[in-house]
Amino acid sequence: MTTHRKILFLLLAFALLFPSACRVDNGSAKAATQEPSAPKSEQPRVGHNLLAVHELYFPISKDHGSGVVLTKDGWVLTAWHVVKDEKSSPCLIEGTAEGKVNGHIGRVMFTERLHDLALIKFDARFANTAVVGDDRALFPGDSVYQIGFPYSFSKTVLMGFVASLDWAEKPDKNDKTPNYDPLLVEISSGPGSSGGGLFSGRDGRLIGISEAYYPRPSMIPWGFVHIRFIRAFLDRHHIDYRTTFEESE
Repeated sequence: MTTHRKILFLLLAFALLFPSACRVDNGSAKAATQEPSAPKSEQPRVGHNLLAVHELYFPISKDHGSGVVLTKDGWVLTAWHVVKDEKSSPCLIEGTAEGKVNGHIGRVMFTERLHDLALIKFDARFANTAVVGDDRALFPGDSVYQIGFPYSFSKTVLMGFVASLDWAEKPDKNDKTPNYDPLLVEISSGPGSSGGGLFSGRDGRLIGISEAYYPRPSMIPWGFVHIRFIRAFLDRHHIDYRTTFEESE
């Protein structure tokens, strides 16, 4: 083999064995850098449900509470003790203590004192609504989170777990509190969160709302209106609530 052929053979072998070394870097190509994506919440659909819970304000009584939007055409669920005898007075969403209206005005339409439930109708359209769950997918020990406005704080997410599905206290002849089975949850809640939504840590659906009849002073768990009472109340008044999420949610 001649010297010229030997040189060509060696160059060809080098190119086959080390192809990267033969690439021409003109300085214009840069290694692609991938921006880290924002981490998702650890709780299912908490971002969606944050937008479906609002603070309620009654300018006549100066009372505050929380409410859960159920339909895009303005039906909002809250607790009876939040609205009480406010049927003839307006309810504000995103109102202020000075009586200014930054949001929507609604009226109390239906109440049920026994299970501490109320429905308010707002003449407004809402982009985000809660999705209603059921008790067939609810078990003691399940993780849950509550969204509301405890102690008039800004919108707050509180974590907890189901302590009991059907706890009932023995009747007391001196106690005028309605006696029924609440959903007991181990959670740090407080006044102002009444009417706020309790959501499943399994799928983010609504499984209860905060009420006033429980806890008793001797109890740690907080009482919530059970989802089975909520569904019966909504069905009785023909509210077209959702039970499934859309793919984009």
